[in-house]
Amino acid sequence: MTRRIAATLALAASALLVPWTAVAGAEVQEASAGAVRASLTFQGEGPGEWTLEALEVFRAGASAYRAAPLEVKGCSGSVCGPASNAFHGSGKSVVVRDLDGDDEPEVLVDLYSGGAHCCFVTTLLRWDGRRYVREDIEWGDPGYRLMNVDQDAEVELVSADARFAYAFSAFAFSAMPVRILALRRGRLVDVTREHPDRIRADRSAWLRRWRANRRYGAEAARGIFAAWAADGYRVDGRAKTLRSLRRRARAGTFGRRAVGLRYVRRLDRSLVRWGYAKRR
Repeated sequence: MTRRIAATLALAASALLVPWTAVAGAEVQEASAGAVRASLTFQGEGPGEWTLEALEVFRAGASAYRAAPLEVKGCSGSVCGPASNAFHGSGKSVVVRDLDGDDEPEVLVDLYSGGAHCCFVTTLLRWDGRRYVREDIEWGDPGYRLMNVDQDAEVELVSADARFAYAFSAFAFSAMPVRILALRRGRLVDVTREHPDRIRADRSAWLRRWRANRRYGAEAARGIFAAWAADGYRVDGRAKTLRSLRRRARAGTFGRRAVGLRYVRRLDRSLVRWGYAKRR
């Protein structure tokens, strides 16, 4: 019998005698809002290794959802563990917060899949009036921040488009344009276009990054201007942004002229396919 199997059997036996949140050696993170309380139990198995023992949500003291063990799409195996990040300023991996302003708090559990660059995953639980509906969100490298962008009742999840990683340049030069999600009618929807000031600020930041990294040449330019162009498609339109990209390509910003123009064509096809502009 391996040490891990023995530990698992011992854990199961102890759960018969004590409440699951009191398992010896396990760490518990809790968060609450109103009558909703969420509890995440996990245990370290070694450096960088975890067991996600359970996630349970209580409503007015009664259990309304339980996953034991917690298994999450895009985050599996012993390297999947609590992110305990600053996404929502708590330093915990679990948060309970009303995202859509309907006075019914949602539950978010943030996890990290391990690896050099990847990946953050969030389990979102929302109450539909009868039960909790679950959605696992794969953020890739960027993760997200909970922000009240409009200072209204809706709290947005501000992230970046992870599809841009490695797509046009090496990861070190890959820029990922802003992406803003909101929970509406029970679904997470992309509301980035509703925030043009955020998009323009993001685009300006990429241009500043390019000016600071010009010494790295065409490789840096291809990664950075991909995100700059994505923002441009959303606030200035496809035609105007393409004209600017082609001028830079002819000037050698993206490498030799022919290479640069091919890059612009490939970037344009990708941006259309990813929904940054409508097909002609």
